[in-house]
Amino acid sequence: MSEENPAGRPYRGRAAYTSVLSGTMCVLFYLSFLGLHYLAPNYTLTFCETSYSLTIAALCYRLGAIACALVATTTFGVWSIRVMLGRQPAAVPARRLGKPIIRGFVAVSLLDLLFLGIATSAPTDPLLHPTCERHLKQLRFVCFLFADDSNGGYFPELSLHGPLRFSLDAPGHPRLVSEYLGNSTLLFCPNSGCARDLPLMSRELKDIQTCLERSDYLYTGYALTSDEDVHAFAAACEERRQQGLRFNQDLLVDSGKRTLYRLCMGVERKILPDASEAERADLAKTIPVFIERPGNHKSCLTGRILPGGNVAFLDGHVEWRSAGKWPYTDTTIQLLAQFK
Repeated sequence: MSEENPAGRPYRGRAAYTSVLSGTMCVLFYLSFLGLHYLAPNYTLTFCETSYSLTIAALCYRLGAIACALVATTTFGVWSIRVMLGRQPAAVPARRLGKPIIRGFVAVSLLDLLFLGIATSAPTDPLLHPTCERHLKQLRFVCFLFADDSNGGYFPELSLHGPLRFSLDAPGHPRLVSEYLGNSTLLFCPNSGCARDLPLMSRELKDIQTCLERSDYLYTGYALTSDEDVHAFAAACEERRQQGLRFNQDLLVDSGKRTLYRLCMGVERKILPDASEAERADLAKTIPVFIERPGNHKSCLTGRILPGGNVAFLDGHVEWRSAGKWPYTDTTIQLLAQFK
């Protein structure tokens, strides 16, 4: 027994060192994960700029698990190499050689189970800035309030001039659109910084007009669902603007073969009159009401501008759309950007 103890002590010391180090890493990772999840739940690391994004919380969860496994296996590996080189006593039962690895992987497995629910429950749209989302949802709600007070349940009209935005004029409507807005900060993404140079609570019509002109969100005014719709919409809008005609009716496009319906409450029923309620609900999820101008969001990894933006849809949800996913396709963005 006295001869086995000297051989066993280095191993026991190595195993204890592995366990303590792995356990310490687990505790530190647990604290850092909680801190990041609390301080930056909506931040993302985006790779290849548009093709792949991962929340910081999920990334730390994965990297922490890998790091713990590497520490356990590396520590045991160094000990094994020392045994093979004759620099470490090897008079240890073979069944005990795997204990450092087992301890390390048990710690990692427990860590996985502990954080899996938190990591997988991270926001599905991590690029969505909370304030930006709130602004878009409130703008969409403004349109519904306006529609509730208008004949036919129509949303505000498109403006005859400038970028795509709603007109302040509302003939026959009891209130101006600006009265529903209340605060012009809703017209800006907090990341753009534009709102700082504009009057935020002004009741002057010219100031509200300026805010609308510089808004970070483009208002469609019509039910559009594809590049083809936007192409036809742009041509019809340009024609009506040149003629000085208001956007107070549906647009006939493609030589009168198709109709682009003006946004209103229940517009999906006009588009799909014979469809089921489920099909109409699915359609409402694809009709944008407000589209954010590209260039307001940056990659947390590279600092480069992300070619995409947030979109408020007719059904009320707001979603981040990367470049290449409609409406952030080259065709649609170029056509919408021509309104100046």
